[in-house]
Amino acid sequence: MDYFGPHIFGYTIALLHFLGMITAIHAVLTVRTAQGSIAWALSLVFIPYLTLIPYLVFGRSTFNGYIKARRQANEEMRKAISELNWRPWVE
Repeated sequence: MDYFGPHIFGYTIALLHFLGMITAIHAVLTVRTAQGSIAWALSLVFIPYLTLIPYLVFGRSTFNGYIKARRQANEEMRKAISELNWRPWVE
């Protein structure tokens, strides 16, 4: 059992760094702002044992919800403009 002690610790650190790299890729692809994605990615790559759980709790973006809300607002705006019979491209 003494033989596996240091190895288990090393494997755990390696696994955390691997998971950190995977979630860093996820952060770059899904976080809403560029600054946020870079900050999460750097912290997940370099110190995953401190930032992996906070990212899984707080960092996963509501980017899809943001897109849906934005599209809904745009559709409501188009509908309001069409009801006014106003054509902004004609002056």
